[in-house]
Amino acid sequence: MFVGNHQFLSFDVPFLIAELWRRGLPVRTLADDFLFAVPGVATGLSFYGLLPASPEVATTLLERGESILVYPGGAREASKNAGHDALDWWDRLGFARLALQMRCTIVPVAAIGVDDHIRILLPPEQYLNTIAGHIADRLHLRRDMFLPLFVSTSLPRPAFHICPAIPTANYLNRDPESAARNLRSDTAEAIEQGLVRLGRTRPATQ
Repeated sequence: MFVGNHQFLSFDVPFLIAELWRRGLPVRTLADDFLFAVPGVATGLSFYGLLPASPEVATTLLERGESILVYPGGAREASKNAGHDALDWWDRLGFARLALQMRCTIVPVAAIGVDDHIRILLPPEQYLNTIAGHIADRLHLRRDMFLPLFVSTSLPRPAFHICPAIPTANYLNRDPESAARNLRSDTAEAIEQGLVRLGRTRPATQ
């Protein structure tokens, strides 16, 4: 299971997939299931081999011996203000619980090179504080799926650091909740160290 940090709007994901395949590491990428409900988008995602991010889909792929690429931060992390590499995983433990259940190895992957080339004009939290937010709530739309208004200041240059693998066998002698939290914490720490290896010593400012 490859676990990564989201860059802005996931612009770096195709480059990471290509790099992993170039290294002989074919992966199946799991995308937010909300995207598969958007007309036209589902077809494009399926064409490139992306699948809805659900425990059932992930379990099936792992049982078949396939590698998967997941982003615990989801849409919320992908739509963050540009220039912030800090992980935004809230309290999500799903990937860690699944890795422990399937006893699969986690490979953390750190990514930079997109956020620094994007300038945010209007963050979603600003326009969602207007009538637009009330309309979104009445329509039961997820606020984390709303995108900021932005411009690209230059051509993004994604860069990646594949961190040392984390064997889940080391966590199986603990109670399930503690094991999942420790595995999540160690994965996040590995990615943060990977960001430093890539040259990011602190979250960039806008």
